[in-house]
Amino acid sequence: QGSGCPEAGRVSCPVRRCRFRRSVAMGAAMQICTSAKEMDRRPDDEAGEVGMDTDSPLVSKSGLMDREKAVVKTTWSKAAALGVENVGMLLFRNIFEIAPEAVQLFPFRDDADIYESPVLKSHASKVVIAVGTVVDGIDNLDEVTPVLQSLGLRHVGYSVVAVHYEVVGAALLKTLKAGLGDAFTVEAEASWRKLWAWIRTTMISDYYDESNAALTKEEKSLVESTWAQVVGLGKENVGVLLFKHIFEIAPEALQLFKFKDESNVFESTLLKSHSNKVIATVDVAVNSLGDLNVLVAVLRALGERHAQYGVVPAHYDVVGRALLKTLRLGLGEGFTPKVEVAWTKVFRVVSSAMIADLYQK
Repeated sequence: QGSGCPEAGRVSCPVRRCRFRRSVAMGAAMQICTSAKEMDRRPDDEAGEVGMDTDSPLVSKSGLMDREKAVVKTTWSKAAALGVENVGMLLFRNIFEIAPEAVQLFPFRDDADIYESPVLKSHASKVVIAVGTVVDGIDNLDEVTPVLQSLGLRHVGYSVVAVHYEVVGAALLKTLKAGLGDAFTVEAEASWRKLWAWIRTTMISDYYDESNAALTKEEKSLVESTWAQVVGLGKENVGVLLFKHIFEIAPEALQLFKFKDESNVFESTLLKSHSNKVIATVDVAVNSLGDLNVLVAVLRALGERHAQYGVVPAHYDVVGRALLKTLRLGLGEGFTPKVEVAWTKVFRVVSSAMIADLYQK
């Protein structure tokens, strides 16, 4: 923990995708890949898929047979009885034992005792709840799939890479083994391995293949219809809300603007004017999804101007997260996992076009 992010002492450090974090992620990924493979080595592949008939009607899309699903449900019920926070904290202890460098990916990395961190406890509990959601939906994984895909897409933005899922899987098995003792049988471990393989594949999806980042026709339609709903709340209202979220995520970003010294920035005519321009840019992006060549040219020119204002690539991640938060608030239940995936793709197009090669040395 001593070699923390160079921004660690500054309020703006919550930008999760800074250059330091990306390099740490790749370093941790190499260690994770090796460690997870060591954890996964088992004599004679005793937890493999031996005897599984994939043509059987009892086999689900996850590869789990009905008997194995029952084993997962029973063992998870016993593990959950130990307490969500307790299980989550043990899971993260195992994650950091397998790959200590992974701690650098989290905002609590510089805490004196990370295991007393309320941020870690909250995050660990959310992970356990997410696993519980999958177990609860194990008989109808089609309903769980879009939720996991949305979660996986968000983790791309947190500098998580594909091999990180290997270490979490290894840590989960270790946690279940410690919590269940003799109840974590060979059959139970084999069942959990199959379930985690499905979770990992679903969350990774095709997000690490740039050739699959294009919007589908359905996604374009979702973006257009949801944007129409949001702007119906009033463009100025949406713009001011967007900037509130930006400054919540990265308070130091306020220093980039002319209205930084005003007593109430959210009543500032300068902020309102600027936020209206940002919303107008999003409007152009949404209305130009059918002609990306025109859109990219407009965004490239806008990106060049922003580079002169002191904007750096990490700032785009902040704006992207703030935009999703604004859409979620404006759409309520209408902000479904599919909508989130579509909008994340749109902002990826916007940010990539605006950043382009402007920051290459």
